[in-house]
Amino acid sequence: MMHWKRERLIMHNSNTFRQISIQQRTKWLYLVVPVVLLFFGTLQIDFNGLYGQDSHTYLSFAKQLKTEWISGNKAASFFWPKGYSASGAALSFTGLSVLWSLRIVSLLSLIGSLFMARSIIRFVWNKDGSLFIMLGAATQIYFVRAGFLVMSDILTAFLILAMIYAYIRFLKESSISWLLAVFCFAALAFFTRYACVPLLLIPVGHSVIHWLKRRTTIVRICILAMLSGLAAVFIYWNNNLLIESAYRLGNWSLGHFFAMEFVSRDGIANNSVPNVLYIFGNFLHIGYLSIGLLLVPFYRSLDKNSFRFLLIAGIYLLFLGGIETQNYRFLVVSHLLVLIAMFPAFDSCFEWLKKRKLTSVFVIVVVLFNGAFGVYSFRKTLAAHRLEKEVVMAVKVEAKNESIYSFFVDQSFPSYGINNRVNNFFMADYDTFEKGALVVFNETQFKEQWKNHRVMRNWNRLKDQCDLDTLQRLTDNWYIYRIR
Repeated sequence: MMHWKRERLIMHNSNTFRQISIQQRTKWLYLVVPVVLLFFGTLQIDFNGLYGQDSHTYLSFAKQLKTEWISGNKAASFFWPKGYSASGAALSFTGLSVLWSLRIVSLLSLIGSLFMARSIIRFVWNKDGSLFIMLGAATQIYFVRAGFLVMSDILTAFLILAMIYAYIRFLKESSISWLLAVFCFAALAFFTRYACVPLLLIPVGHSVIHWLKRRTTIVRICILAMLSGLAAVFIYWNNNLLIESAYRLGNWSLGHFFAMEFVSRDGIANNSVPNVLYIFGNFLHIGYLSIGLLLVPFYRSLDKNSFRFLLIAGIYLLFLGGIETQNYRFLVVSHLLVLIAMFPAFDSCFEWLKKRKLTSVFVIVVVLFNGAFGVYSFRKTLAAHRLEKEVVMAVKVEAKNESIYSFFVDQSFPSYGINNRVNNFFMADYDTFEKGALVVFNETQFKEQWKNHRVMRNWNRLKDQCDLDTLQRLTDNWYIYRIR
């Protein structure tokens, strides 16, 4: 009898140890998944992280910055914040190429942002949020894809999360070091992406107020005057920021929340949903949070900490709702903040599932669904990447030293070794055209979106004034012509 009890106790202890080991291992799955995906993406499907005009622009400027730091030759002016490109350029001094450096910055930012989200959940609720982060971010294609692209979004997301962590630590401990950390990460986030400013307002403003409460009135006035002066000087010397802010705020409108068609400097955009639904993408879109609808009945579990995080994210989402551009990329920087706010709802949902012994089924189904949708969605990204490379490689075959007239794909030319002078149909009006020059254009794709813009005016003027020899017809109606 005693022997049987001893064996049972040993088996129980062994099972307990095994369960603890499994829990410890699975805690880090949310960090391992992105690394595995990046390895697969790089070696198996030949994806280098370049997707769309923005990624090529970041790469080009990073190369220019590295050249400036080595030779002293000043880089060309850059309209966007320089933080992401500067990070890649700095990392490239380790021996990596600039392109790989930017990709590593994105990957590390993805892993870092997931880790910071888990740390915030642990600090605020003293619970482990690894599973929720894995289901709601690390396996959600719209978020995790940002870690594979040469874009500034995921670095901004990491810096925002680091600022939030410093902010909540400062509120609890009132340490000057955490206050400085709030300012430091807020500044870095700002210099990485200007549009993140709405996410900085409450943490920075509340931190300043919290700190000033313990100061005398004279000190408060002096500090506020100094901060206001520094802000004014900073804005004055950042003309790009001033111009972009004036444009975005000047065109912000409540009417845009319910609009589905926009006419702007980016042409005519027809969206599938109005902005008022688009801005809830972090909560409900299957590319961001496939279990969003399942959590709705558990919103009663949200506490004051959740509402604080929702308020911070809400200001940013309201800003997005009123502008003319609808792009799900913009939701990357707010996604983990929304997830953190919704953690109590997920925790209650998971407890409900535990009572019904449905947790394993729930996790498996969600992971499989996220994986299936991820493959489906990323195929579109990969197709666009491959089309871009196809067009560029075809141009490379035809181009010698002549000028090239183009739009949309021309930002990718330097990334693949084409350094001809490019005349972009978006940037200027052209009254005359060089004979012998190449033209790379997709009339079918651009004729509606850009019909009243100089892009199509330039194209129509070119067709009226010149004879064009068709050199190549490529996928999706891209053509390469030569002007006679």
